[in-house]
Amino acid sequence: MTEFVAYIDESGDEGIGRGSRWFVLSSAIVESGRDSSSLGQKLRDIKQRIDLRKPVLHWADLSHPRKLAVCEELATAPITISSVVVDTHHPAMQQTSLVGGRLYFYAFRWLVERIMWFCGDQGGQVRLRPENKGGIRYKELTNYLTFIQSNPGCQIRPNCILDVRPMAKSQLPLLQVADTVAGAMYAAFEYQYGVTEPAYLLQLKHLLYRRTKKLWGYGIKFMPHEARQIPFELMQSYQWLTQL
Repeated sequence: MTEFVAYIDESGDEGIGRGSRWFVLSSAIVESGRDSSSLGQKLRDIKQRIDLRKPVLHWADLSHPRKLAVCEELATAPITISSVVVDTHHPAMQQTSLVGGRLYFYAFRWLVERIMWFCGDQGGQVRLRPENKGGIRYKELTNYLTFIQSNPGCQIRPNCILDVRPMAKSQLPLLQVADTVAGAMYAAFEYQYGVTEPAYLLQLKHLLYRRTKKLWGYGIKFMPHEARQIPFELMQSYQWLTQL
């Protein structure tokens, strides 16, 4: 049976109606063994190209040219990308009780469903490797995943998750790839000084998970927007969506 690893990281604020508009939780999925070794070499190539002297690549610390170079290199990596993109300022989100770590848990559930679909369709299992972030108790997260699988509406496939092990980027370098993916996704949606920057994500668009050629709801899952309304509902603000 094929084994995969899903490296998971985030970008943006988790607060509902405050801070950044968008909260992004992204995964970079890679086949274990040979492909993960190739991804490790790709990460080393990226650091050499941008002359990174620090041991850990942090997307937020990079200049615009460096970010473009990183995404250009990552575009040839053996990964599949799936992201949950949460509009925390949407009126429907104001009516929820997703405060504190609950929004992270909820987004994690939707992301894991998509990771499961990708791996399960290939008869595979997956190890989940989220970035170890402060404020999240991962025993609670594991318990939540166990609980949510008993929900009739949950589509996380049974016996597909091998384990969930949060780690720091310094401990697990390939989490730096997930950091890059989340950062590129966030930059495409979050307005800063009146503009967004979709160029990074557009370099990676062919790596986005498409199931039966469908992107919305798979490679990019919007919350709380319905998939059938995408990209039309967001088109006015994000015309680049047609390029995906």
